[in-house]
Amino acid sequence: MSEPQTDDNSATQWHHGPITSRLFALIIGINTYDDSKYFFNLRGARADALRLKAYLEESLLVPETHIKLLLDKQASRQKILETLEELANDKRIVRDDPLLIFFAGHGTEIEDVVDGEKSKIQMIVPADYIAIPDFIIGRLLDYIADNKGNNITVIFDCCNSASGTRGSIVTSNPSAPLTRAIDPSHVKYKKDLDQVLLRRIRRATQDGLRKLGVQSHMLLAACQSSEEAREKNGFGVFSSALLNLFKAKPPTILRYCDILDQMDVILGQNPQCQGPFQDRMLFDGKCKTRSIKSKFKVQTGPFRDPMSNMTIHAGSAHGVTNGAVFEVYDSVDASFTRPLARATVQPVIRAFCSPAILDPGHSLHKYDSKTLVAIQVRSGEKEALRLYVPPGDPFRKIYSDAI
Repeated sequence: MSEPQTDDNSATQWHHGPITSRLFALIIGINTYDDSKYFFNLRGARADALRLKAYLEESLLVPETHIKLLLDKQASRQKILETLEELANDKRIVRDDPLLIFFAGHGTEIEDVVDGEKSKIQMIVPADYIAIPDFIIGRLLDYIADNKGNNITVIFDCCNSASGTRGSIVTSNPSAPLTRAIDPSHVKYKKDLDQVLLRRIRRATQDGLRKLGVQSHMLLAACQSSEEAREKNGFGVFSSALLNLFKAKPPTILRYCDILDQMDVILGQNPQCQGPFQDRMLFDGKCKTRSIKSKFKVQTGPFRDPMSNMTIHAGSAHGVTNGAVFEVYDSVDASFTRPLARATVQPVIRAFCSPAILDPGHSLHKYDSKTLVAIQVRSGEKEALRLYVPPGDPFRKIYSDAI
């Protein structure tokens, strides 16, 4: 929703918050994979991605142009890596702007030789099965941090325990829990592609890319490497708990080190928060939630004054004056970004309620008045301050002389 328009003569103007946020995000959600005959597709990864996008736009006022959304087949290996590289070179992003990278989908783990040593490699699985290993993601995050600073938050709602896929039963029951992991035998791993990417990144950096590791970002992961990341009722269990916390605690008062303690407990999963900036506020405190002024209950239908068609439960005691403008919302929509109607206060205003008339063409008849609330967006006429001084007050003469 755009900000309410007000004329230059309005005494006060109401704003939802900053006009734009400096946060940039890459959001990936994969339900459907190219060939799922060996395992199941997911149900909640796409929904997790869309809910996070809505939160960024509605609560943090992130412009849609700052968000790159890759869903299902859009999220191929090549497209994911290209978009990560674009973050490092996006001229709109200045150093230390908040960057958010979110992945919801399948993960896996293999054993291979890295730098001459046999080790386990954790991977995310794009829609085309060509897996992206953790060290490639790490090098790309180093590249982004070199160019844009270390205000990077990475959220992975997937798991790397292949055991989570063995014995799983594909069911049509939408509430049945699913695990976000793929057996590594069904995943393509192309080392040659990784080497091509690493050489390209090295050429792009003048002094050579530093290996920052976890120094480049903060990581929020759904579970430990040996555990299963689950989804239930159409959403990722971890993503849902994390988003609920984000909505309850603005980024300006939520430290990374407090996230796990303040999240809802997830049975069977131990989410992880890794990185060197544990005492830092989420997004380094550079994202503010939209500011909401006081909300007042609404009663539809005339109230005392036959010329009004609604009553706002705010009056002169709240500073409401004739001509004040309110926007009406359904309180079920906690984001308060989509007004249902606009109304203007009419005389006679009482202490705790005001009659109002809806703007032409606006109607609330199809909404439940029990959930409607009004938020003032423009002040009304100026009124002189009314001051009552009892007759016996010793300062009564002073006030009278001042008038």
